[in-house]
Amino acid sequence: MSVEGSQGSTGRYRPTNSNDPGWDYGQPVDGNRDHVKCDFCGHVSKGGIKRLKQHLVKASYKGTMYKDVRKCDKVPQDVVDVLRSFMEGK
Repeated sequence: MSVEGSQGSTGRYRPTNSNDPGWDYGQPVDGNRDHVKCDFCGHVSKGGIKRLKQHLVKASYKGTMYKDVRKCDKVPQDVVDVLRSFMEGK
């Protein structure tokens, strides 16, 4: 499967025309953007970058618990804050 996007000199993947900060903390597995591996704990989220962000914000957002999302216990609080801020702006 071919996935459009770019890899910078750091090897980080970011889809074309995406400003989603979630891509700073996860990478697609085998070129599949629907399966994203967490850079902090190695968990693979099946549901794309949105599901990875839910995993990283400790499975809660706007008072809603994502009961079917595994929490990341290794993500730093500053990353949680950045991602929550981005998610609230959407």
